[in-house]
Amino acid sequence: MKKALPLAFLLFWACEALTVNPPPEVLLKEDEMEEIIYDRLLLRTMESSRLIKEDSLNLFNDDYILRKYALEDSILQQNLEYYAQYPRRMTALYDRVEVRLNHLLDSLEQLAKKENEALAEKED
Repeated sequence: MKKALPLAFLLFWACEALTVNPPPEVLLKEDEMEEIIYDRLLLRTMESSRLIKEDSLNLFNDDYILRKYALEDSILQQNLEYYAQYPRRMTALYDRVEVRLNHLLDSLEQLAKKENEALAEKED
């Protein structure tokens, strides 16, 4: 039994290594993937919170991302699948995106505070 466990682990690891997808022909750098993920999350958030007018939704969707980065959908999907095979790398990407989104949120809150203060001064 003691010999079977390491052998089973080795067999599992070998099978796992065989299922890893090779890098796509057009491999996007991590910085590019971070930008794309950031933009996609911003668009999704704007869409779900109705910050984009309904008549503009057809302009700001996944096609917008593809146009902005001059990508084909298949290339983006291949890269997303490739990076998803490496949870630590993907988690690091999302962590950096989260930091950027939090920074953006802080900036927007500061702007809103300044606008509120300016409005309050005008009312006085």
